[in-house]
Amino acid sequence: TAGRDMAVRVYDEATRRLTHTLTEGYTGVTAGHSNRIFSVKFHPDDSNMVLSAGWDKSVQIWDLRAGHSVRSIFGAQVCGDGMDVHGNLVATASYRPSEDNLQLWDFRSTELLKNIKWCSETDEKKEDGLQRSLLYSCSFSPDGKQIVAGGAHDNCVKVFDVANDLVLGSIGPLPGSVFDVAFAPSGSYIAVGSADRTIRVYETIF
Repeated sequence: TAGRDMAVRVYDEATRRLTHTLTEGYTGVTAGHSNRIFSVKFHPDDSNMVLSAGWDKSVQIWDLRAGHSVRSIFGAQVCGDGMDVHGNLVATASYRPSEDNLQLWDFRSTELLKNIKWCSETDEKKEDGLQRSLLYSCSFSPDGKQIVAGGAHDNCVKVFDVANDLVLGSIGPLPGSVFDVAFAPSGSYIAVGSADRTIRVYETIF
């Protein structure tokens, strides 16, 4: 769990007891969080590694064995469930109307790998600017080949091919801001939660 007190807490599922409280960085290397945390995930391949992201424009990578943050990614303005990890890739969705709102990072080196372009060249020419999405959420597909993301302003959801940055599908605009998106474990469906208090489930066809 994580939230406004800037601490990440890990609990034992069997005993319901708190096992770790993570707040500090490693002196001279990392600093922990300095503002509200909105997203927290275990690394799917290593249960000792936890990632968290929030308002301080950082992703902290925690090692439960060390008890502190061991690496930091800087630059992502996460304001919802806008961080996910698959293998050596970390995806971040930022609440900002720019071309760097959906990004891929290297888990080990923390370097930025690329920006995934949200809007097409045709969309960029629109005068109303609705193509500029303020992203709240992103999620990898189970095989890591796609990313789904969504947010406010244009109230849209898009699925991208990770390797080629291609838009495989688009949903919206929906009646309200998109607060959360997630693939089903099978990869066959995408769930979308929005501000109109509705969860919609879509079948993937790619």
